[in-house]
Amino acid sequence: TGTTNEFGTASGEIVVPPGRLLGAWSLQIPGLAGSTISVEEYKRPTFEVTLERPSEEPRLNRPAQLAGEARYYFGLPVASGRVAWRVERIVVRPWWRLWGWGHSIDERPRLIASGSTTLDADGKFEVAFTPEADEREKASGATYRFRTTAEVTDDGGETRSGERGLRLGWVGVE
Repeated sequence: TGTTNEFGTASGEIVVPPGRLLGAWSLQIPGLAGSTISVEEYKRPTFEVTLERPSEEPRLNRPAQLAGEARYYFGLPVASGRVAWRVERIVVRPWWRLWGWGHSIDERPRLIASGSTTLDADGKFEVAFTPEADEREKASGATYRFRTTAEVTDDGGETRSGERGLRLGWVGVE
């Protein structure tokens, strides 16, 4: 039960008994209103995933490699686990091309590479892909964002992800 204030609002606390199912619960005030709440269990993450900057300057349409690492927050490497990675490309068009007529502009991310690997004993892994772009678009002035995401699942079933973005074009200065 509760009482509303002069603005018609009320507040209170609900205790969910231990052992109840997690997920979506609904709170109903008969004849007035209702709301859905989400009951979840918070688990503190135990490790983090990082993707390093490329060791060599990446180029369009040439193989590229990113090194990744999974480390526990207390400093040791995650010695074993699975890695699932993906690379998406987003076309970035110059502002003067966005105002023209007759141009087909598809700015949605496009999956260009994906794969899986395992962690080595030092918690390291490699992501190898080719940042692909259509060479017929050189004159358009477009550049490309490549977003690499790696999800690491350790032997205990915990999953964490890391991300690295690269922006590449046909020229070094825009």
